[in-house]
Amino acid sequence: MLKRMEAAFLLLGVFCMSGHSAAREPDYPYSILAAGEPLRPQPVTVTFPAGEPLAIRVNCGAYLVDPGWEYVDREGRAWHFDRFWREGAQWGAVGGATCFRDPAQVPAADVPCPEVYRSEHYDLQGYRFRLPEGAYTLRLHFAETYGPSEGRAGHRVFDVTVQGEVVLAGFDPAAESGGFARPVVKEVRGVRPSDGLLEIGFVKKVNVPTIDGIEIVGEGRLAQPFDFELGQAYGGGDGQPLPDPGEAVYRIVCGVLLPDGHCYRAGDVVWTPDRMLADGAGYGALAGGAGVRSEPVIFRGAPAVGVYRSERYAPDGYDFRVPDGTYTVRLHFADGFECHYQAGMRVFDVLVQDRPVSEGFDPFVAGGGLARASILEARGVGVEGGVLRIRFTAGVQNPIISGIEVFKGNPEDAFRAEQLTEPEPRTPLPGPGEGARVQRVLYVGNSHTFFWAIPETVAAMVNTVRDDVWLESHRYLHGGWRLSNFLGEDPNRTPNCLKMIEQDRYDWVVVQVAIHGYAAPEAAQGDRPPTWLTQIERMRTIGDVIRASGARMMVYLLGDPDDGPAGEECRAALMAFAREYDAVIVPVGEAWSALRARETEAPVGLTLRGDGVHVGFHLGYLTACMFYMAWTGESPVGHPHPCVAGQELGLDDGQAAYIQRLAWDFHRDYHKRHGLITAAEHYGR
Repeated sequence: MLKRMEAAFLLLGVFCMSGHSAAREPDYPYSILAAGEPLRPQPVTVTFPAGEPLAIRVNCGAYLVDPGWEYVDREGRAWHFDRFWREGAQWGAVGGATCFRDPAQVPAADVPCPEVYRSEHYDLQGYRFRLPEGAYTLRLHFAETYGPSEGRAGHRVFDVTVQGEVVLAGFDPAAESGGFARPVVKEVRGVRPSDGLLEIGFVKKVNVPTIDGIEIVGEGRLAQPFDFELGQAYGGGDGQPLPDPGEAVYRIVCGVLLPDGHCYRAGDVVWTPDRMLADGAGYGALAGGAGVRSEPVIFRGAPAVGVYRSERYAPDGYDFRVPDGTYTVRLHFADGFECHYQAGMRVFDVLVQDRPVSEGFDPFVAGGGLARASILEARGVGVEGGVLRIRFTAGVQNPIISGIEVFKGNPEDAFRAEQLTEPEPRTPLPGPGEGARVQRVLYVGNSHTFFWAIPETVAAMVNTVRDDVWLESHRYLHGGWRLSNFLGEDPNRTPNCLKMIEQDRYDWVVVQVAIHGYAAPEAAQGDRPPTWLTQIERMRTIGDVIRASGARMMVYLLGDPDDGPAGEECRAALMAFAREYDAVIVPVGEAWSALRARETEAPVGLTLRGDGVHVGFHLGYLTACMFYMAWTGESPVGHPHPCVAGQELGLDDGQAAYIQRLAWDFHRDYHKRHGLITAAEHYGR
């Protein structure tokens, strides 16, 4: 059941896991507060020299977390990856979403930059660029690539504005280019920034606007050098590179699947993307999935920091075609899975040419925590038959790997393997103090409880600052939105959470539920998820068992009861339930909406987007703040951090302060309007 856990960050949010049985004593998370200051985002820039025209090229829709990636077209010109606009940023897209197209779906065009048309930014408001004063020529690249059947005139129509003036009225990419996946480039000359800001806008007419690439070329020469910000890296850029033990034959970033022409640059060192093994290929992975971790999962002290932001998970191994001889193999690891908060959650064996490099390898232990780099190296690797083999054998969870380097080795070297890096020092979190009231808490939910290790994160927040209460977290987590997943109505789900509540002694049970006022009680459900009324009735089933067991109930509310035509009735039913069962409501979903609505007002950049299903880093922290207030009744403003993923990930002070203040304001307003109590108020009863 656990073998494909990481697929959740690429697939649907119906995944979860039953991480620890109730019979097992929990392993408390460690603190990294003594291990150094939280890492802060630092800009990564490229400098355009004075005396030459400025030439910026953006591969729209090619959005990766790390800014070190670029695409070099057939004319040797570098195209930088996309990014989103944030207040205070130098440039970015305002709104919208990004995607890559399957190369088989979008054939290579007879243009210098075919890969530009295999990604797109869609449904956006526009782009903003802060530039030196002067005149510029814009080249805007478009292609209709949604699907062959949509590659017809009239399918997509929109206006394009530059500095507020319409430059393309009723623009139809398919009509202009002549059909599906045919590029069209529009040029606008003599564009001048206003107070240093150049703005490109899109106005929907028929279907959402899209764009594939933007070129901004100066019509004059730069009077002085200009630093163009590619993005932000957490950790201040790349760490000190390790010396090469020989001539590099391969350097690949595992988990980034991009066509030829894309590369990751770490200083003067170039890394190439991952690929599956195919006939005639020089290298490739045997099985497994690929993905990029949510920003800002951070990696300390690692050479080529951006290598560790992606991973190949669940691979059987890799094959590299090389001439017979002796080689050195360097393997880069970092467990960046947003849910891992302690040792033992991922263990596997590593072999090169069928010889063990590390048995029982745990990247969390090897790196000293979540998102900490560790590097294994095998020297004296002999190859006969032209294939160098790297293999992984799963123990607990899926194997992962972030990067592989292959060097020509010294033929006199005997085979030996070692870890080149030291794990980061750790300080254990102390246990409950004398007189502290230990509260055994069972969390019942799906992957939105699992991601960012919410139970352990909340416990870390409370336990590091309170001496009167100590939270002991337990989990019953499975996939699916319906509460029926947890009530034993699904014969494939054992044990039943109701039996756990009855048989084990918990002080609190936290039940995750999504409730929206989408439909009136009498509305037919058909194949749709249950209505809010059905959800509340199932909450009663759990609530009755919780009350009979002597525990108290907390509702981890992801939905917005006021969302939909039956909102008023839905809200009233939820509040009545809370009072009847003396339950604490934690309105996480509504707090998310409040932060999203104010994202552009934030004085610091926030990461709200996750993997498309699960929320991003700062919404995860907001969730923890909402629980902190529910448990303590106190403001989180000024709370020490880091504390996301059980204190494994650090926050910037400004980001933490902004979220803490928003959470406290929301909490006070919510409880004033609805008259609900916190868990802390239960203690006095």
